[in-house]
Amino acid sequence: MPEDEVSIDTCPSCGRSLEPGAEECPGCGVDVLFFIKKKEEEEKERRNDIDKSNFLYFIAGIIYLVSFVPLYFVITGEWEADFIWNFLGFFIVASALAYFAYKVRREVKQN
Repeated sequence: MPEDEVSIDTCPSCGRSLEPGAEECPGCGVDVLFFIKKKEEEEKERRNDIDKSNFLYFIAGIIYLVSFVPLYFVITGEWEADFIWNFLGFFIVASALAYFAYKVRREVKQN
């Protein structure tokens, strides 16, 4: 069985064990393929949510890196102190993104 393929071992309706590749339950006659498709869709949606949280972590990391450039120039005295506000703004935005990505990933893992 390929890794992407989802299977159901027991009937969602009556709880009876199913043969591999069964299309319907031998006990109650419920269409098992419907539940398999539903389970595949849920798995695909969960993977998409994880990809979104990875993207948010990536963006937050880039913002963190960019936010330290103005701070470096403020410390060395090559730019004016107004750039410290840029640093603080970038830092706050990156922190919010990282926190949001953490919450999304945590919620996805719980489901």
